[in-house]
Amino acid sequence: MSGRVRGRPRNLDLGDDDLIAGDPRREVAVADHAEAEESRPAIEALFGGMPLARDTHRLGQFLSTRSVIREEWGRAGKAFLAIGRALLQIEGILTPEEYRRFRAECAKILPFSDANASKFRQIALAVEDRRIEERLLPGAFSSAYELSTLDRSVLAIAMERNLVRPDVGRNELLAFKRDMKAGRMVIEGTAEPVERTVSLRGLQRERDRIRRELDRLADQQARLARDLERVQMQIAEASGQ
Repeated sequence: MSGRVRGRPRNLDLGDDDLIAGDPRREVAVADHAEAEESRPAIEALFGGMPLARDTHRLGQFLSTRSVIREEWGRAGKAFLAIGRALLQIEGILTPEEYRRFRAECAKILPFSDANASKFRQIALAVEDRRIEERLLPGAFSSAYELSTLDRSVLAIAMERNLVRPDVGRNELLAFKRDMKAGRMVIEGTAEPVERTVSLRGLQRERDRIRRELDRLADQQARLARDLERVQMQIAEASGQ
């Protein structure tokens, strides 16, 4: 059994003879090296005046380890997106009545509540509907959810403000939402706020209308399913089967 420790920083030595062109390990190493070099100024500024900033060897180790952390954080993001996609599939597998029962009792068979399940689905829908590119989905669940609640027009503004990115923080998004709710938005390069009318009450009414319509359609589908089953039974009896 290998004694390699899981999560060990990668070797960024690009001069190794075995990392020839076309070798996947070389591509990973090149990407890690580029990310480390891009991050170096920010790290050096953070630790400015401290021994680490002047210790090339330890600084390299720190950057490598940071890459591992960022990679694992990205995998966590993939996990809640995968859960959301699976929940969307379940919705397609179950009948409307079964799905309502599942939602009401999901905490009995899944390790989270329906409230969290709804958030997972919301995130997955934002990606599936192409409102948010998967590569730009925040790695933090709370940030991904906050971003997924924005409609396309508001997401376009968030994109302009560089808020649609993997490392965006939840507090940044909440501040952005407060600005939008208050109708305050500052165009980059100007100091003047631009009024933008966002009717929260109107959006909530529309959401409630859609939910009522979905419930009505689900009930109608359930009735039609029962009617179909009844008619099929009558056809079978009339045919002498």
